[in-house]
Amino acid sequence: MRFVFATSILLLVHGVWAQPHLPATDRIRLAEAFRIGEALGNRAWEGWDKAPFAVLLVTPDNEFLLRHPRPTQDFTLIGYDSLLQSNIHFWKRTQPVHFLATFPAVGGISTIVIGQAENTMAKTSTPWVVTMLHEHFH
Repeated sequence: MRFVFATSILLLVHGVWAQPHLPATDRIRLAEAFRIGEALGNRAWEGWDKAPFAVLLVTPDNEFLLRHPRPTQDFTLIGYDSLLQSNIHFWKRTQPVHFLATFPAVGGISTIVIGQAENTMAKTSTPWVVTMLHEHFH
């Protein structure tokens, strides 16, 4: 019985630790884009807040889905991120890491599909955030 209990605990702990996480730098970039969008979006474009601000962040191994109104069942929920004010879901990468685009990538919903800044033409945080805000217009 002790062996079963110990094995169960190890598998549970391994499952939690093995789960991918959103890199800290990307969390900050995303939070800044969301903050700017909320502060200035409706001034720049009437109805900004009516369009979904769904994002699929593409990393070399995984894709992280944020602020999507209807994630498909293919995604695994990591949990709620209070900085991003969103549940975070993931799945294994399917999109190119250099993407800076918007299309109905998940469940037919217009989704910003964007690689990490370093892997895209943006290269650094400021152009990446501006590009993400631009993609929200689409």
